[in-house]
Amino acid sequence: MVEVNGTEIPDLDPDLLTPIDVKLSQIAENVKVVTLETSPECMLTSNVDYLIGDKYIIARDMNGVYQFATDGSFIRKIITYGRAPGETSVLPTLCLVEDEDLLIAMANGVSGTDNYQFRLSSGGYLGKCGSVVLESRETLISCRYLGDSIIMFSYYSYTSSPNPDPQTVVSGVKIQKMNGEVLFNKEFNYLSWATPGPYLTLLEGSRIYLLSTNDPEEYILQIIDQDTVYKLNTTDYSMEPIFLKRFEKTKVDGIPVDFYVENCTYEEEEFANINGYQLSHYGYFESLEKGFNSRCFIIYDGNKETAYKVGTFENDYFGFSHSTEDEIKDIYPYLIDPAKMLVEVYDAFTFLQFAYEALDNPLLDQKVRDRLLDITGKVTETSNPVLLIGDMKKKFDL
Repeated sequence: MVEVNGTEIPDLDPDLLTPIDVKLSQIAENVKVVTLETSPECMLTSNVDYLIGDKYIIARDMNGVYQFATDGSFIRKIITYGRAPGETSVLPTLCLVEDEDLLIAMANGVSGTDNYQFRLSSGGYLGKCGSVVLESRETLISCRYLGDSIIMFSYYSYTSSPNPDPQTVVSGVKIQKMNGEVLFNKEFNYLSWATPGPYLTLLEGSRIYLLSTNDPEEYILQIIDQDTVYKLNTTDYSMEPIFLKRFEKTKVDGIPVDFYVENCTYEEEEFANINGYQLSHYGYFESLEKGFNSRCFIIYDGNKETAYKVGTFENDYFGFSHSTEDEIKDIYPYLIDPAKMLVEVYDAFTFLQFAYEALDNPLLDQKVRDRLLDITGKVTETSNPVLLIGDMKKKFDL
């Protein structure tokens, strides 16, 4: 524990944690499998992002945005990339608002970052509804819909100048109405050296991701490459630190660096904090020659202010085992937005590899064996991903 602004908060250093073995059944319940329908109209590429609600699963890849039912059946391609009405020119940032029958897509356009709205029940394009208020040098990162036509989003700017001036770089969080009226704006003086490729370096404002929680008025601010994690109340705009995460060890001129730097730990995006629990994923980049070496999976229990470093994660629903010592089997669960569920995503090829290996185990539980045989009979190597979805337990059994 350390004192920040007169308040004691947990001080987390993953390197000081002793790894423990964790099973899926210890942290999740009501687990189900969703095999996304595969057809020429909905062939997903790699690097797919998901939003999962009570009625729909939204998948976004490099070709567009697709709408599935929660049983995996394909409904429609709801957004196409392009410049025609109802199309977005770039990959949009999405908000799934099932209680208002809306999918909101925010995409950078010629005149700024526009809000496109689509009717979930019909796929109909409802038009643009205002724009995100950003300066010309600022870029949208993460967004959440707060209800009553109010959105919250994070942003940052960057410079690639040979001698960058830190005063010209910003990052922050805004809350505004759809008509553009800004209700709250908080800027941070957090900076990062970003390396989107091994031969390019930018000075940018640290990226801020907005983690939803069980409380619709409360969000967690995950600031990449920085120690402090904040809690923000969207009603009275109060903000307070809740814990520190001491994982970033590499700095240049006192500013932390992103990956593609030798011996660099990097932080992956998180989406939610559910029942007081947060799942954190860190990667390690060893060198340009050796590349990405390993991952670290941390479970933070905000109820007990305790953290766990996972050595081996066993998906006992499938009979799979993922170890941080094995570079191939580094698939771990994450918490999805809206803040309800835990998800593991397997591309079909990888899932079948794991499944056949598990089926070769003579000690595999018969129920698990029957489950795998059923799924492998429906999935081919070119099928869409297999999603495992479960409810987070209110109390972990660790």
